[in-house]
Amino acid sequence: MSDYFKDKLKKAWQSLSKKSNEEAISGIGREKIIVFCIALILAFSIWLVVNLNRDYSIEMSVPIVLGNISTDRALAEELPDEVTASVSGDGWSLINVYQSPPEVYIDVTQQRVNLFEQIRQQMSTNSEVTVQTVDPLSLQLNLEPKQSKKVPVISNVSVEFVQQYGFLAEPVVDPDSIIVQGAASRIQNINQWPTESLQLTGINENISQEVALKKPASLITLSQTEVQYRGEVAEFTEAEVTVPIETRDFPANLNVTFSPSSVNIKYQIPLQEYVRFKDSQPFAAYVTYAQIQQDTSGFVDVQVEKLLDNAHLNLRKTAPAKVAYFTIIGN
Repeated sequence: MSDYFKDKLKKAWQSLSKKSNEEAISGIGREKIIVFCIALILAFSIWLVVNLNRDYSIEMSVPIVLGNISTDRALAEELPDEVTASVSGDGWSLINVYQSPPEVYIDVTQQRVNLFEQIRQQMSTNSEVTVQTVDPLSLQLNLEPKQSKKVPVISNVSVEFVQQYGFLAEPVVDPDSIIVQGAASRIQNINQWPTESLQLTGINENISQEVALKKPASLITLSQTEVQYRGEVAEFTEAEVTVPIETRDFPANLNVTFSPSSVNIKYQIPLQEYVRFKDSQPFAAYVTYAQIQQDTSGFVDVQVEKLLDNAHLNLRKTAPAKVAYFTIIGN
């Protein structure tokens, strides 16, 4: 029994001794790695300091920005977004310039802009950097007289109502027109300006909504960027009425008989107006003499006229839409 415990103790000691040696070796390995990394960082830093003190030449993109703009002239063609410049200097200075390249401000009052001189002036604050070349060296500006034009605003708003609801009258856009401004050739074909597309759904109350105007192309400005879209909404009810067909502008000696002699008109009317106008004649149906003269088929369209100017009526359907006719010429 004692030999058994001795054997177990011996194996346990050998195991602990082996782990201690591995941990020591592992510790030595980690120290070497840390020392190596520190040495590598120091070596790289020294290399970087030495090399960045040397002179280099690089090419870089320099952004173009519109500077002074004439009050009576405007650009007719777009300018490039950037130009390419070749610059030289020590590494430290080039890093700063490359990270934050100067912007070239274009004076639109001039026909030609010397880009080389503009970039050289922009970089003059850094005496360690020299501008070698610029591509292109200069810009020829296409300038035209600046013009303004007042154009109507066209709504691109789509409205879906809750069932039986609708507009009392045509919705309005406020303001209904805007001023566009730019070079004469840029705005000469602009006769209206649309809003952005907007869809309104589930509408059962009055609408008052700001709508963005469509973003203009470059070199064109708008007097404002959005308009107000407003509409009065009401709940409607269906109604219908039978109306006899009248004749208009017919010669005294010409009589016409229609078949059928009346039409059925279906329409919508706001609930609050229905009681007030339910006993009124809301529409008239008629055919003109000009229609008979121009017709060769024996059928003419029935024209419908709204009689109640102070009522908000939406014509839905006229049945029949066409009628046959028979003419009788008197003595």
